[in-house]
Amino acid sequence: MLPLLLAAIHTSYPQLRLLLREDLTAHLLEQLRIGRVDAALMAMPVHSEGLEAQALFTEPFVLALPAGHPLTEKKEVREEDLCGHCILLLEEGHCLRDQALTICGSMRCVESDEVTATSLENLRQMVAVGVGCTLLPALAAAPSVGSIQEGLIEIRPFADPAPSRTIALLWRHRYPREDALILLAKLIRRNLPPAVTVIDVNAA
Repeated sequence: MLPLLLAAIHTSYPQLRLLLREDLTAHLLEQLRIGRVDAALMAMPVHSEGLEAQALFTEPFVLALPAGHPLTEKKEVREEDLCGHCILLLEEGHCLRDQALTICGSMRCVESDEVTATSLENLRQMVAVGVGCTLLPALAAAPSVGSIQEGLIEIRPFADPAPSRTIALLWRHRYPREDALILLAKLIRRNLPPAVTVIDVNAA
């Protein structure tokens, strides 16, 4: 998401200096609570005691498949279609791993014990070379991503109701610059791609 937003943030707030850090959810929550970071973008739900959270958007999951995989014959897939197929996951501690396991929980998917990835990019590369398939958030499956652009990975949407996740901006309760973060949340919502559904916090 960040490459889509950084130009818009710089244009709107040219004097804002962003220090970006990627980490596991548990680490980010701890950093938030002790004041080491000002705000965090996270997939909900999280244990947010002492924190404020403003939902930004919902993002569907899609299935990433090696070119020529049997499931590429389908225009859209259902969760039960994953039964018996090798599903690649991120290593322990990543929220995306937990989300994928929740989606696959009732299916007899074959989790690859031999290979786990440390990042989304590693997941995409393993799919590209045919190790297995994986679930990706829609923003991580954009056509501009290398292996997808090269035709090594094919993306299939899930049939309705498609599994999805909600992304929120979190900060400490009574953070002194809360107004600035609310403005940032509004800017993010205005600059999201059509692959996600913006959450209107003012809606009844």
